[in-house]
Amino acid sequence: MKFAKHLVKCTCFLSIFRDRNLDEIPQHSFVVVSEFDDEDNVLPSYVQCNNCGVIHKVTDICKSEIIAGKDHLSSIQTIDEIASSLPSSLIDTLRVYDLDVTVWQEVALNVKYKIDGSTVILTKEVVGDDVVGKKMVMKDGKFVISSYNYKFVI
Repeated sequence: MKFAKHLVKCTCFLSIFRDRNLDEIPQHSFVVVSEFDDEDNVLPSYVQCNNCGVIHKVTDICKSEIIAGKDHLSSIQTIDEIASSLPSSLIDTLRVYDLDVTVWQEVALNVKYKIDGSTVILTKEVVGDDVVGKKMVMKDGKFVISSYNYKFVI
């Protein structure tokens, strides 16, 4: 695989923790997509926290540096920019699910690297002790959408 989805931590916290009496408020983590070079090193990239808007420089898996004084960076990919490199039928399908930019990046990289058998989660819900949703699997250069269901076990 030439890329990976992973989490990076920000210094912010989700507002749901603001009024709670906790000894330690957990820092917010958010999903990013990183590509690798030929030696399997993470290619540095810039991302924006989906909670507070702070810019991070992703330097390794689960590692980033906050870029002080920056709350906007025009080089960060948008969904529309990613969509311009995808087939229109795939764009229409992805827009139906109102997905995060990282899912669009994941799909675009699966297309770029032609990763047959790759799976992208489109929806996920917990119903009782079941986890249900829809996934998209790349087979022979095409994406097939299907439902999934598994038991949630703690």
